Amino acid sequence: MDATTDEFSLLDEEAREHHITRDSRLLPRRVAFMTSSGATVSAIQWGDAKPEYLFLHGSGLNAHTWDAVIMALNAPAIALDLPGHGQSDWHEDADYSPRRLAEVLEHVDFGSHFRWIVGQSLGGLTAITLAARRPKLAMRCCVVDISPGLVLPPNNVVREFLAGPTSFDTRDAIVDRALSFGFGPSRRAVERGVFHNTKRNNDGTYSWLHHMAHLAVTSPAQQPDFSSIWAPLGELQIPVMLVRGEHGFVSEPAAGEFVHRCTSATSHVLPCGHNVQEEQPVALARLLVGH
Repeated sequence: MDATTDEFSLLDEEAREHHITRDSRLLPRRVAFMTSSGATVSAIQWGDAKPEYLFLHGSGLNAHTWDAVIMALNAPAIALDLPGHGQSDWHEDADYSPRRLAEVLEHVDFGSHFRWIVGQSLGGLTAITLAARRPKLAMRCCVVDISPGLVLPPNNVVREFLAGPTSFDTRDAIVDRALSFGFGPSRRAVERGVFHNTKRNNDGTYSWLHHMAHLAVTSPAQQPDFSSIWAPLGELQIPVMLVRGEHGFVSEPAAGEFVHRCTSATSHVLPCGHNVQEEQPVALARLLVGH
């Protein structure tokens, strides 16, 4: 996979894997948005028409995590590289909390009133906060496998994975490590994810594109507390859809609390883990189209 640097070279393969018929008119391209502070937020824009969907990924991921979902939707969309991830600028203060991310994105001109804002994990909490700050940004909000009531142990599997080496001799070594932690539905899917999420260094080694891996090594483990996001969730005046993985982070009781606290919310479960968008992209797309 090192033979090409074309970030869109794997789309046909991924589409075939998920039995998606690609529409050649819905082509992706790199775009950049400027924040009020002058920082750059990179993104992938699909199609030339006004975007209908805005996608925000989880911690340690990037815009490509949504490729199959967008191809299944076959609709114009924008998938962001959140600050500190992908090709977007890093924060010097290393603050990638949902509140800070929403502040950064609050005044970005996306040029559209979206049908959906969709966020997974960290992106889901950011989507809630951003939708509360910008009530006219989207008509609906989809939150994927996360909840303000979620309590994660400080040494959870994601953090333990990110706290590993910051450079590797080969991409295969990264793939092997990811598989040993139980990530990804298949080796080939993990290979694609690693291809999109790493860079080749001058000395021939490979390292992560995102800031989070470097922070996990140097900062002490802390219990994440998302409870302050219950308030913006309660402020939303738009329909909210929670989609959780059957084997993901959000339990059935946690989903019940989410729906109880947000009266406009519905809850759905899909047979997969935390990264719903990678394991069940077609089913997730069907939920978005059907609501």
